[in-house]
Amino acid sequence: MQGSNPAATRLQAYGAADTATFAARTGAIFSLSSLESQSSWNGRTQQDEPNLQYAEAYMAVRFFIERYGSASLMEVVKDLGAGSTTSIAIPRVTGSTYQSFQDSFIAWLKSWETPERAAIRTYINELNKVAAAQQGIRVARASELSQQLSQTALLPGRRERVNDALALLESIRGLTSPASLATLHGQAEAQAERFVDWLNLELRWGETGEATLRERANAMLPELGARRTNLERAIVDVELSYSL
Repeated sequence: MQGSNPAATRLQAYGAADTATFAARTGAIFSLSSLESQSSWNGRTQQDEPNLQYAEAYMAVRFFIERYGSASLMEVVKDLGAGSTTSIAIPRVTGSTYQSFQDSFIAWLKSWETPERAAIRTYINELNKVAAAQQGIRVARASELSQQLSQTALLPGRRERVNDALALLESIRGLTSPASLATLHGQAEAQAERFVDWLNLELRWGETGEATLRERANAMLPELGARRTNLERAIVDVELSYSL
């Protein structure tokens, strides 16, 4: 998807696809013949009806090209330009009845998804799971600190949190990121690495009592907060761009 703003173009296209797909799955889709009627088109003014019409027309064209090719679409356009209707032109070009074409279109629309977005959705879901697990580690740490336990009593929990954070880091390293999200993947891995470093410093301070380790851990807090915020924003940008 090209253009002066590829992300905006992508969002518009996926937004239209999702609108039409949802309508197909819920039985709210318009008949294709009604989209050809100017009076029917103009008469739909309630809530999201106008957007659905444009979305459905857009996806019908995508379906036609995917199933029959762009050359066949141009044949339909020529017929329409000569005064024909879609209910006549589509059967002539495709060899399928108009009803069969519409049934196939709706079936295709109900299950529509692009491999690219499916992969991106899966990947982003995994990153969000890691983020939620990291938040769980932060909550557990804060809960223990609020109990004012001794350094010795805190050690088991600190060791457990380091191990949990390491497991999360390895889970990120084990992910295969879509090519378009390579930068985000590097960002997520770096954030997870620094999260482990921070927890390790706290653990080593608890084990040795060396004040410099505690100072280094505390000094990391602004960096950790910035990395976390930047990663969250980057994930949201992807979710918005791909209408996830």
